[in-house]
Amino acid sequence: MKIQSDEFTLRPASVNSREGSNSWQVSAPGRINLIGEHTDYNLGFTFPMAINRYTTISAEPAPTDDFLTFKSGIFPDLVRYSLDGSRCLDHETVPGWVKYLAGVVNEMTKVGFSIPPMRFEVSSDVPLGAGVSSSAALEVAMAMLLQKVTGRFLSRLETALLCQLVEHRHVGVPCGLMDQLASVSGMAGHLMLMDCQANSIEQIEFPPELAVVVVNSRVKHSLVDGEYRQRREQCQAACQILKASSLREVDMDRLLRFQNQMPELVFRRARHVVTENARTVEAASRIRDRQWQAVGALMFQSHDSMRDDFEISTPEIDSLVEIARSLGDGQGASGVFGSRMTGGGFGGSTITLALAESADSILKMIVERYREMTGDEIDGFVTRPAAGAFEILDET
Repeated sequence: MKIQSDEFTLRPASVNSREGSNSWQVSAPGRINLIGEHTDYNLGFTFPMAINRYTTISAEPAPTDDFLTFKSGIFPDLVRYSLDGSRCLDHETVPGWVKYLAGVVNEMTKVGFSIPPMRFEVSSDVPLGAGVSSSAALEVAMAMLLQKVTGRFLSRLETALLCQLVEHRHVGVPCGLMDQLASVSGMAGHLMLMDCQANSIEQIEFPPELAVVVVNSRVKHSLVDGEYRQRREQCQAACQILKASSLREVDMDRLLRFQNQMPELVFRRARHVVTENARTVEAASRIRDRQWQAVGALMFQSHDSMRDDFEISTPEIDSLVEIARSLGDGQGASGVFGSRMTGGGFGGSTITLALAESADSILKMIVERYREMTGDEIDGFVTRPAAGAFEILDET
């Protein structure tokens, strides 16, 4: 089923509506990306899914206040913010997690939302800094919540684009649209083949016999530190040499014709993106045809490309992928088909495509073998594709 971008409509009258409520609660998921890394801002293809880990934001009116209050069970600060999201009232430096929330308020105010004084409380089980889009979950939950509060609704694509602007303008990460669009548009039991040029999604069934094992390396990544921006600039440099508007329109034949005109580093960055686009499209086709071994092989190839050409992996991540590779036999008899890093890189998590019946034991084996190798304690979880952002109803 292909869903065009203009069909992503969040309707005010839905099964999740609570007429006359004076409190609201919305959850938005993190995401993993089965394959297709650093292709979104190159207008290529990605293949993410929402995960069964959510950020939840509750809101209630603050009728005697003239500001917004943010509270989190994860961080100790109680933060007050101006209604237009432009300044913090209690802190000289805005706490990092509040930048996302205040940024959403600021951007929604710019497009005409009238946000009343509110108290917000945040809870989350999306691992932080693990490459599973905890920031997108926070932004999307806030944006969807404010739509419920105000009774004014954006399309899902508009919501994702607004949250992407928050990353660009308020956080300083020049990210693509994948994370936000996956969080808002996830469908339980389905992967999302995203065309990042058309901003459209094809929902592809993820068979019930499969699951994804997510292992958190505990190596924290921060995409604000410059490496992410540098990779994007290198891709743009390749486009200038190739005389292309984006790497989406480049195939390997064209890239090889220009190889001698490129710095070697720029060529390798472009090669990752061009081959990753091809792998992503092929992986979607193989999933449709239930060819799990072929999907797994593409995942391993993707990781090798991220490690060698795009250079966004870490020794810890590489070790986790190799442990998963050692458990597999290429035929899935052990339950393992493929493994790779997921997310922007420089730490975070690995994902392993596995038989659902073996997934818990595979997670345990990876964690134990990593401990034996390094002495470090890590953790993870098993997920299948989960639902995108939704309102939580008060059943009382």
